Amino acid sequence: MNIARSSPQLPARAESEEPPAEELPLPEGFTPLVGIKFCPPGGIYLLLFFWFLDNATDLFQVVTFVRHGDSGFAIFVAFFVTASVFVVAFVIVMSESDSIHNRGGPILCKVLLSPFNAAVASIESGKASMTWGWIMRAEQQIEAPGTGLVAPYGMVLVSKLSLFQALAASYGLYSSCKAIAAGRMENLSAESPVEFNAVRPKLFAAIQLWLLLASLGELALFAVVGRVLHPSVPIAMYLFAAAINIHAEEVKKSDVCCQSVFMVAESMFGLHNNPTGLKAVSKDVRTGPGWPAASFLLVRLVVLVCLCLFPDLPNGMLPIASLGRPMGSPVLEEEFLLPLRVACNVAWNCSASVLAHQFENCTFDGVAEKSAGSTAFNAFVVAAAVVCVPLQVLITLGQLCLNSHYRLGTSNQELYDEVQRKKAEIEAWSERHLDILYPERVRQRLMQRDGFYLGFE
Repeated sequence: MNIARSSPQLPARAESEEPPAEELPLPEGFTPLVGIKFCPPGGIYLLLFFWFLDNATDLFQVVTFVRHGDSGFAIFVAFFVTASVFVVAFVIVMSESDSIHNRGGPILCKVLLSPFNAAVASIESGKASMTWGWIMRAEQQIEAPGTGLVAPYGMVLVSKLSLFQALAASYGLYSSCKAIAAGRMENLSAESPVEFNAVRPKLFAAIQLWLLLASLGELALFAVVGRVLHPSVPIAMYLFAAAINIHAEEVKKSDVCCQSVFMVAESMFGLHNNPTGLKAVSKDVRTGPGWPAASFLLVRLVVLVCLCLFPDLPNGMLPIASLGRPMGSPVLEEEFLLPLRVACNVAWNCSASVLAHQFENCTFDGVAEKSAGSTAFNAFVVAAAVVCVPLQVLITLGQLCLNSHYRLGTSNQELYDEVQRKKAEIEAWSERHLDILYPERVRQRLMQRDGFYLGFE
């Protein structure tokens, strides 16, 4: 009796594979990445330009602090800039090592060009490549929170800002808040913000607005507290928040320690506080309840506001360097509340004059020894804190009471599965789009598959 030798069962292979002739339908709710757009201004090339500009500005800021003898600020900014650049360089070298090796030429030039190549690859596929995603992640989660805290505080110390400088500082504050909100949304959506936006656009927009206002409130409050008291006060609060993140983590406490220190936004908002319940199925996912960090967030904001409003410390906290300068409610009145009242009065009088077709009441000269620009910027900062901090307190309190995912750190499996299905749709569309752009990809896959089958024959 002949016994046939068993062999692995291989799927039937097609004799040929032609490049696809037409695109798949665009997944509902998904907008592919483009190089540049004009209305509104945007596109990945614009993001790349601002990324380079932001890093150059941060380095210039470090040099400025050093020249003016503010070594503490210089070290603080340099720490986060260096950490961000190191993460980007590490990802580029690890993910682009083959292409860097094959291009030829100086290694440094090839590494510097890698962000541009990552942007081009993202445009071609219609979605962010892994390298581009990490470039944005380092900017949004490491650099923007750290440098965003220092810049507004440094500006409120300056008494002779021009109106243009005040406008630039205000835009810098807004751009930092926008970057922090985008980075935070990356974590809240299980690293799938595009897919989350596609399946739940209204929820995505609501959370994004909340994060933007919360970030604005945090940065503005840091500037106010730093000037009225001392920067060491809110920094100590952030360190305590990091300790709470570590305590709440159930598995990887050492990783959470590094994450809370390098990514200041995790100490601002809490590492385990996720209103969506979206958590990646991964060994690296953070597990733990959200209520400890959320409760401390409420306490921290209330305590910082009370410390600004009530104490009067004419001799400071300690007779050591800047800790001995006047602090407390008189400083709040002189540096922030008075400029805010003056700015509101000017805005009211100017609006009334414009409605009456008269413009003589639209002059703005500043208060005391402050220029018009410094007065306007200080007024903007304290107004942002007055509006956004109470909103953050109320929204966080509501989430604690009504949202079990936010309070307990549980997973929303239904939403996670929905996001993963949308992710698969977008991946399929992107692969078909690349096959149409580059038909040789199809032939290369066919050759690789044939080589695989030949190995069994």
